[in-house]
Amino acid sequence: MDWTSFADLFVAINIIKSLALFAFSLLSFCRFLRLGNKQSQLLDLFSLACVFHFSWRLFMLVSRILALVLFASNFQQFVFVVVGIHLLFSYFLLRRQPDNYFEEGSLRDILLRSAFIFINVFCFFPLEGKRTRNYGIPYYLMTFTENSIMVLLWYFLSDFDKVFKMIMLITEWGTFLIGLVSVLLYYGVFHPSLKGHKNTVRTDTGDAPQNILSLNVMQLKSSV
Repeated sequence: MDWTSFADLFVAINIIKSLALFAFSLLSFCRFLRLGNKQSQLLDLFSLACVFHFSWRLFMLVSRILALVLFASNFQQFVFVVVGIHLLFSYFLLRRQPDNYFEEGSLRDILLRSAFIFINVFCFFPLEGKRTRNYGIPYYLMTFTENSIMVLLWYFLSDFDKVFKMIMLITEWGTFLIGLVSVLLYYGVFHPSLKGHKNTVRTDTGDAPQNILSLNVMQLKSSV
């Protein structure tokens, strides 16, 4: 890539923008799912929880896309083999997850699962919103193994400059590590469902009159 070329620079900026928008779309999907479920705590857009959720999604995407691109630059025909293996793995991973949107086995259920399977080629996207660690741990173990094999094959068998190959290798593992740390911080420290977190407070104005009435009754009983 020629950094002095406006065309190449424009393409690089658009790639970064597309990955950032994709990561933000995943964050928005998570936020609106919580917004539609009264039992879930809200995910405030301007919070550390959102920052680490976005960072998790963005850097995992960068790591995955970079591995696929580097591998494709030297082994074009084998990319489909890698994608096929990952599709098969995603199918078995999603098959165990219940679909809370449509009747299991229906046409809409099959189409939805198929869409989720293809999305999982690039990022973790479970059907079930609960027990995500049961699916996330095997997914990221598989993805890290795939990414590392692809990048190491490219490193040892490509004709690029050694310094460039070392930079790409560090970038690949570095972005995956940042994404991994972000997801651990999100679920372990800043997740909205954690007790004592400032973003876990949810106010439903529709129940406010009933709550106020109950409070007044309690005060009246205590005064008597």
